[in-house]
Amino acid sequence: MTASVELPFINRYEVIGPKGTILVDSSFRPDVSPDHFGKVIIKDHNNQTVLYEAYEDDQYLNQVEHLHDCILNGWQPRYSIEDSLQVVHYIEKGYESLHNASVSQDLIYIYIPLNNSTHLHSIKRHHNR
Repeated sequence: MTASVELPFINRYEVIGPKGTILVDSSFRPDVSPDHFGKVIIKDHNNQTVLYEAYEDDQYLNQVEHLHDCILNGWQPRYSIEDSLQVVHYIEKGYESLHNASVSQDLIYIYIPLNNSTHLHSIKRHHNR
C-alpha cells in the first residue's frame, strides 16, 4: 500500500491472488473519471472477467449523510467497531501474506446496499495457509 499527499493521485487498487484479480478503477473518486463511474472488475485465474460492475456514487458524501442521520435519528451506524477491527485484521493478514509468501483463499463477496441504485463491495478472506 502506498499513500502520501506528495505522490500523484492514484484512483484505483488491485488485489492479485492465485485464483484471479480484483481491480477497482476510479475507486476513490468516480466523479473524476472520464465517464464519472467507478468500476469493479473481477477476473479468474485465466484472466476471464467473471464480474464487471460500474457505479456512480460519492462514498464520502454517503458516509457523512449516514453519520448525520445516525446522530439526528439515534440510529446505530451500519458498521460497528467490531467491523472496523475485522477490516484491520484482514489488512494485517494481507501484509503477513506478502512477507511469508502464504496465500489467502475462499473469497466471499458481500454486497451492501448504499441506496436504491448502488452497491459497495467488500471482500472477506478466510483460511490463510
